[in-house]
Order: sequence, then structure tokens, then C-alpha cells
Amino acid sequence: MSKQRKFKVYLAGPISGCNRVQVRRWREEIEQKYDKDFECSDPSKYIYPNEIDSSEASSGEKKTTPSQIVEADLSLIGKADGLLANMWRESIGTAIGIVHANLAGKPVVVADPNHLGSKTLAFYADRVEETPLKAATFLRKLLRTEAKWSVLKSSGRVESFNRRKLMDAIRSACRNAKCDDVVGPRLVSSKVIGRLQESSRSLKEQFPTTQLDDVIREALKELENDFKAIEGVLSTWERLREEEQIGFPLQSPSSAAFQKPATQARVEISTGGRKNHATIWGKPVNQLRDIPSARARRVFEIIGETHGITRITLGPKGQGNKESRSSCKATVNTSKTLGVIEGKLFDPKGAEGTMQTFQVRVQYESDKGAILKDIIKKLEEGDLLA
Repeated sequence: MSKQRKFKVYLAGPISGCNRVQVRRWREEIEQKYDKDFECSDPSKYIYPNEIDSSEASSGEKKTTPSQIVEADLSLIGKADGLLANMWRESIGTAIGIVHANLAGKPVVVADPNHLGSKTLAFYADRVEETPLKAATFLRKLLRTEAKWSVLKSSGRVESFNRRKLMDAIRSACRNAKCDDVVGPRLVSSKVIGRLQESSRSLKEQFPTTQLDDVIREALKELENDFKAIEGVLSTWERLREEEQIGFPLQSPSSAAFQKPATQARVEISTGGRKNHATIWGKPVNQLRDIPSARARRVFEIIGETHGITRITLGPKGQGNKESRSSCKATVNTSKTLGVIEGKLFDPKGAEGTMQTFQVRVQYESDKGAILKDIIKKLEEGDLLA
């Protein structure tokens, strides 16, 4: 029998203004009881060691700054598989941590032992339980269930289910529909996860991409009449799926992937699903090796190796020699479109033109500026920047 996987769990709960027993006892109980199941991240140990019983600290003891606390919190939450919050009293930091975990696509289970009954808290949680131990039991079950799920792609390849990809895909559709990108993704993903859980209870733990797409469409259709936050998202989702611009693992066979080194995330390159769409090389490009020019391939390899990239989509080709360079090089610029960097690749050896447009999709709009600078720097170092 294979050894059960150990999950990384962030233990959130009130710390500031609390004594050592209030902060540590429940966390220690979780760590001891679930030692075989959880690798716990306890912020009271690593982030706030001087915040507990601060009246006892010496006057010369250095305090942790607010920015250091937030940065460390986000780092630990980002590395966790899930978040368990003990909201035994109202806590600003705990509430913010719950929202951050939810936005990052992490399962969240909350303990409400004093029956605060916050509806806002319940919205962001996968489940609200009465005690921390009950919350831990449910979180363990949830993490084990989702760890068994896999996605069967149309190419025949199987990959692990990723809740964050689901959230990001729905968030992308919401942004493109100019809708709220916090409430909408939470509403839809919660319903989709619930449907998948129902399906997995009947021993079906591998979901074809077509089934995932159907479940998302059904959820959007059911919710859009009741919630303004997702008004128009269904039609936007269908358009983006038709154009193959959704980054969740729902890609069609025409979006075949090329592989980067094992340390990098996989990035896809395609001609965007456009029928009869050819490039300056005289043919559609469904994978990196379809590009005949070694220097052009190197341009897209460099871009694809940049952290935070999700997809490269080739657009219309430039006609004639109106825009050209003496050697194969590229330009990249920011775009008003959310999550997009615009690019042009110049290849004097193109059979049907010398300039090929492309779009680089980034995971988070807030990272776009830094990603653009990184791409420009790498292209410049490789003598590939026009």
C-alpha cells in the first residue's frame, strides 16, 4: 500500500493581542493529531514571534514590520496546499489571509467555535465547522479528494487537476466580460468544485476536458440570472473557448504544447484555433518545432521560459516587406488588453511575409510590467531584440 501524501497546511487565526495559550494551543493540537497528514505552517512561530505577550518583550527587541508580515504570510499561503482558519474571535489578519488563499485557488476550511456566523467568511470558505479539529478533518478529506482528480485532455495526455487553473480561467473570462474578478470566480468555482465532488463520489475521478467545460458552462448558466457579478461571462467564456484563449487545461488538439526544462512551467504556442490561419512561414504552427527558423524558435523559447507566462498565440502575418529586419528579431510591448503582451517577430526568411504578430498571455495582470521587462532583457542578451 502506497504511503499517504502529506499536505502543507497554513494555520490561520488571531495572533495580535492574544496570549501564548490562545495562539499556540489549538495549533499544537492540530499538529499533533494530524502529524501523519499535515505539514503545518504556523505563522505564530515564523512570522510573529515577538507579537505574542508583547508586554513581556524587552524594550530593545526588534519588531517585525507590517510589510515583512504580509510578505511572509503570502509566501507561506502560496506554498500551502490548503488553509485552516480558527476564527474564534474576529481577526483582520485571519480574514485577509482567507481571501488571499481563496484568490490563489487554495481550499479553505474555517472553524467558528464561538458562532460568529459571518456570511462573508462563509462565502470565501469551502466549509465552516464548529471546532478546529472538525475543520482539520474536513480539510484533510477535501485535499485527499482533489489530489486524486485528474484531467484527460483531448490529446490523450492526463494531468493532475489544479484548482488554481480553474480559478484563473474563470477570472480571465470575468475580466474579459468586464465583470468583478473576485466574487464571480468564487461563485462559479465553488459550484464547479461541488459538481466534481458529486461526480467523484461515484468513483469517477478522471474528468475529460469536455466534461469540465460542460460543468463550467452549466454553472455560469445557472448563476448569471441571479448574480450581476457574472452577467455576460457565459458568452465571454464560450467566445474565449472558441478562440482557445482560456488557460485552464481545456485546450483542444490544435494547441499542442512544447516543453521547457523541467524547472519551468509548460507554455503553449498555437495559431489561436483560427481556421485556415497560416503564418509567415506558410503554415499553421501548432507546436514549436513547426517553426522552420531556428532563431524564431529561440525567440519563443526565451519568452516561454519566463516565469508567469501561460500561452503564446500567433496572430495575423505581416504582408510583403513593409516591416522587416535584416535578421530574425522581435519586439514586445504592453497591451491595454488585460493579461496580454503584444509582440512582433521579424524573419527575413518568411515564405509569405517578413513580420509575424503574436500575443503573450500572462497569468496575472499585476505581473505584466515585470514580465515584459524580463522578456526584453533576455531577448536583448540573446541579440534577438529588434
